[in-house]
Amino acid sequence: MIWLFACTPQSEPVDSAVVEVTSAFAADSPHRYVQIDTEVGFDVGESTGVEFLWDFGDGNQAQGAQVTHVYTVPGVFPVVLTAIGSDGLRNSTTQKVTAHNPLLENPPQISSTVAVHGSDIWAVFPEAGTLHRFAIPTQQQSSFPICTDPRQLIASQEHIAVTCEDELAVFHIPTESISGIPLPLGASPYGVTGSVDKWWITLSATGEVAHWDGETVSTFPVGNDLRGLTQSGSALYTTRWRSSSVGGEFYHITDDQVTTHQLAIDYAGDSDNTTGGIPNLLESIALSPDGTQFYIPMLHANILVGTYRSETPLKHDNMVRAMLARVNSNLEENPEERKHFDEKGRSNAVAFSPFGDRVYVLHPSVQNLSVLNAYTGQFLGSLHQTGVGATGVSVSEELIVINSWLTRQIKVYQNQAPYSLLWEQTFAASDPLPEQILLGKYIFHDASDPRITKVGYISCAHCHPNADHDGQTWDFTDRGEGLRNTTTLIARGGTDMGRLHWSGNFDEMQDFEQDIREHFGGSGFLTDEQYAQYSDPLGPTKAGLSSELDALSAYTEFLVDSLSSPYTSSQEAEMAFENAGCAECHPAPLYTDSKLTDPIRHDIGTITAASGNRLGQFLDGIDTPSLIGVWNSAPYLHDGSAQSIGDAIQAHQGLPPMTTEELNMIIEFVRSL
Repeated sequence: MIWLFACTPQSEPVDSAVVEVTSAFAADSPHRYVQIDTEVGFDVGESTGVEFLWDFGDGNQAQGAQVTHVYTVPGVFPVVLTAIGSDGLRNSTTQKVTAHNPLLENPPQISSTVAVHGSDIWAVFPEAGTLHRFAIPTQQQSSFPICTDPRQLIASQEHIAVTCEDELAVFHIPTESISGIPLPLGASPYGVTGSVDKWWITLSATGEVAHWDGETVSTFPVGNDLRGLTQSGSALYTTRWRSSSVGGEFYHITDDQVTTHQLAIDYAGDSDNTTGGIPNLLESIALSPDGTQFYIPMLHANILVGTYRSETPLKHDNMVRAMLARVNSNLEENPEERKHFDEKGRSNAVAFSPFGDRVYVLHPSVQNLSVLNAYTGQFLGSLHQTGVGATGVSVSEELIVINSWLTRQIKVYQNQAPYSLLWEQTFAASDPLPEQILLGKYIFHDASDPRITKVGYISCAHCHPNADHDGQTWDFTDRGEGLRNTTTLIARGGTDMGRLHWSGNFDEMQDFEQDIREHFGGSGFLTDEQYAQYSDPLGPTKAGLSSELDALSAYTEFLVDSLSSPYTSSQEAEMAFENAGCAECHPAPLYTDSKLTDPIRHDIGTITAASGNRLGQFLDGIDTPSLIGVWNSAPYLHDGSAQSIGDAIQAHQGLPPMTTEELNMIIEFVRSL
């Protein structure tokens, strides 16, 4: 018999209802959670009275000192016990009971940047190349050099597996030894699941999943731009990070096949607290502990809006929005049921409570985490000051742990309302980034500062995640431009490759004060008088006017290293590139003929009415883009009209005739850069 409630007797027993009723449902009670379709006993214990009424919160009642009840659906139910005395006096107490579905025999594995594992917390610090262990009882920290650019980890029995630049690093907890499993060069490993003799790894650059069987690595194709990995039994699930123009995608992988599932574009339009658009930046997919539902955090990119496409201008509050998609066990999703988060621009990580009744959604740009009822989507509470750029969340029944990437901290909260901060600790490793560059990186990812954006929707990183591109084409017609395909900032070195944007309308990063003020809704980093004096983006330099804008510039100037291409090329392919005249506009080593002091724009025949203007004036050409990293930058051309490198090459007017073999050789060379 399970005692869920009891009442404390008065010092002299009477048959009237007690004045004060207390619950024996203590914090350490093993019966806080009950499984559906299972008979549960309720007992009044030492409560006094002549009659006892029970309301189980699901529409059912009972009467008696000892009763049983069966919950048939999962949920959180307020159970009310009312004691009635012989004089008719009543007293009641309420306790929440959570009914949950039967749990999977083995909890799903979900890769992240942080994990609660036993009595420890494990987390990665990418820039320092370190793995960190925090002992929960003592808060003692240990750090271990693990590899170059650690990305995600999984804690599995005695091992912590970490994806790195070109390998999987496996840390053996008892001995603190590290073994490395080489992976294909340039494949960009990301998510990981498995155990010591069987690991699975997503390879973002090649669109494959790698499998280590204890002796060798094999790979098989899955889809484009893979990210975090989830495993349940023999099934794997992963997402496409940057979506194509037709919608979001996630993948279900079994032993014999890969199935692609769509997350549809939301055409319902915008309201005060909703935004239409395409699901984008799908960082992960999380399966509930009972195996009945998945949640996918994302950003709604509202590419449907713009004065060319819809006659509605893009604004700070209708461009991007944090979203959460719920996918049922049949791997189906209804866009109308997506959770919209007001005044938040992106969701990037999700975790479930151990019994699957709550879901925790991380919003990295506004230093916030939302706690929801996993069954209804009802908002239960939030955590604040979680750190800009937080990358991962892990949950136990007692704790919520967040990897606060840009504040270089682990933050630990109690896992019950009001979700207060218990402790935080800075990573014990030397920060490889100079102070100014780290500040610029922080500003780049921040949407919590009113100087940057009005109500938390937009940060630079929402369109340039990790300084890369978001894979989308935006309608900037109302900004005096036109349809513009987002470009990467990686390897540009700020303005080393010339002016910024497709039309070359900015000549320094400090010019983004204009976007901050006029499109992000922020108050800006300059005084109003300074902004009025320096408002022309091609006029006198803004450098030196604001330490924050200078830090933002320093961060982008720091981005000189390109992403390694997974593709190789031959000398014959390079000769084909030269013979076709491609090097005239795309000369090595930067593969652009445009320079900051000598900007060059070309009209290769791709400018259309949708291309709009340049700074509100006639668009005479497109600033020559570099070809470095082009293998990772689809779609192509300024308006995103080319879906492949071959399409982009063939869109050039005036090219000499070439055979299919010659075209393929040029493609081979370009995608190797």
